[in-house]
Amino acid sequence: MSMIAGTYYDGESSAQTLATMRTGADGSLQLLAVDSRHLGQCSLAEVTVSPRIGNTPRYIDLPDGGRFETTDNDAIDQWLAAFGRDSGNRFLNFLESHTKFVLASVILVALFCWWMVSYGIPGASKVVAYQLPATVLDHSSETTLALLDRSLLSESKLSDVRQQQLHDLFAPYLPSDSEYTFRVLLRDGGEIGANAFALPDGTLVFTDQMVELVDSDEELLAVLGHEIGHVVERHSLRQTLQGSTVAVIAVLVVGDASAFGDLFAALPTYIISSAYSRDFERDADSYAFEFLKANDLPPTLFADVMRKMMAKHQALLSEGIEEDELPSQDPNSDSWLDYLSSHPPSEERIRQAEQAQ
Repeated sequence: MSMIAGTYYDGESSAQTLATMRTGADGSLQLLAVDSRHLGQCSLAEVTVSPRIGNTPRYIDLPDGGRFETTDNDAIDQWLAAFGRDSGNRFLNFLESHTKFVLASVILVALFCWWMVSYGIPGASKVVAYQLPATVLDHSSETTLALLDRSLLSESKLSDVRQQQLHDLFAPYLPSDSEYTFRVLLRDGGEIGANAFALPDGTLVFTDQMVELVDSDEELLAVLGHEIGHVVERHSLRQTLQGSTVAVIAVLVVGDASAFGDLFAALPTYIISSAYSRDFERDADSYAFEFLKANDLPPTLFADVMRKMMAKHQALLSEGIEEDELPSQDPNSDSWLDYLSSHPPSEERIRQAEQAQ
């Protein structure tokens, strides 16, 4: 028999009673007040013992609603161990009581968080993005385009002849043997300026300002290949999903991807700002190089477009416009330009295009 000192609560009031818990070899326990009053009796099987957390008090919840509290953690551990109870908690307490194990745990948690951000979440987002049915792609694209048409874009101001020329230019290069229905739309970019972006369902939007920025229609085909790459790799969906970690996990667990169409409310922001990761941009660049070569066009067309973007960017800066003011201050500012000039650096991308011959 052992005796463990502590405090007794009857579960009906806030009164505290200094007490002793006596444990028997048969697993029984008795609670006695310091004045020897009998407070209760039961067996180990009838009580709930709180796990050990450092040196914080332990609680033994009794079947009648009462509670016994004690700081004699070692005595409680010995009592439980005598009946084969609580070995797991003793192991955890051993780990948390040793600094080297605590530090190792912190390092492991930090490494796990890094892995999740760098590989886990992007990998899960890719899996989910490719599980999404066509209805979700169509709905998110229609909603995004409608929102952009109401807020930032307007009807193209190019002449009807020029618009038809561009549609005739793009038509032979749009993939026809694909799960996507590719089409090109022309819009006046207004404040967003020279831009081109891709919607998840295969809709590709070119602004008038992008058309006017280049010197040849062939350069527009380099931009076309880049945007097709974003569609094929589902970059816009994956970028959105990476910002919705909980939703990604829910899709993976529940398995019903069609129920998460509302996740893409942020899609217009990603598309207009071209807020793709560097890896996504490199993937789209690589697709554009292969696209151009497959159509007997030199990848240097992409480098030519990048040079024009850099020149336009520098021209705006030379006018005294601050770097962070370009999108909002100048109506000809070029969000596609701004992003591509720094993610990854334009010089690197130009060099890759020239090496892709």
